[in-house]
Amino acid sequence: MTKPARNRTAVLVTATLAALGVGGYLLYEMGRIHAGFNRFAASEEETRLEDRIAALETEVRDLDEARIQLETTAKTEQETYREVSGTLRELQEKIQEQREAIAFYRGIISPEESESGLRIQDLEVVRGTEPDRYRLRMVVVQVKQHHRQVYGKVQISVDGAMNGEVVSLPFAQLLPPDGSARWNYGFRYFQDFERELRMPEGFTPQRINVELAPSGRGNKGIRQTFDWSTSTG
Repeated sequence: MTKPARNRTAVLVTATLAALGVGGYLLYEMGRIHAGFNRFAASEEETRLEDRIAALETEVRDLDEARIQLETTAKTEQETYREVSGTLRELQEKIQEQREAIAFYRGIISPEESESGLRIQDLEVVRGTEPDRYRLRMVVVQVKQHHRQVYGKVQISVDGAMNGEVVSLPFAQLLPPDGSARWNYGFRYFQDFERELRMPEGFTPQRINVELAPSGRGNKGIRQTFDWSTSTG
């Protein structure tokens, strides 16, 4: 590879490292938004993320061109080629993360559903370190009605089979020894939760039922059922 080509590659790698640093800052900012959310901040964050995605996509194209050029050069440049390819994958992952963040904010600010009120935005069950342990992760949002806080209780139960019979176990029977059955919520825009569950011996979970029971009159609760599927954390 000629000296000008090496210089171009070095500039691209340096720019890429800087982009990754900005990506880390964006993740930090997303954490701050989760801590204190408002409609204006979400709209502003959405615009900023879209601009950043456009810039990152330009860098991806530049890196892809550099990768193609490196593929046609001598085998002695294989190490540089691997570095550029690895960085390209990392940038593409950052873009996907930011697109998911935009989709999340849009789901709160201007959801496609016309009905307002409470909604379970996301629910995930992750296997724990022990065979009978699981972590339940859930995000609850208030759609369109953002003028006031909502308060209430989360109630869950898990349907499944035990000793050849169909049973439904309440949350209180799924707690680890140090767990608490008290599960309240209070938010204006959204709130995320993580709870640990322990399945009894011989119980095979099949579905999980989640009920949001608001406190006060005139507040409408919801009940949703999800198929039991797990992922590794």
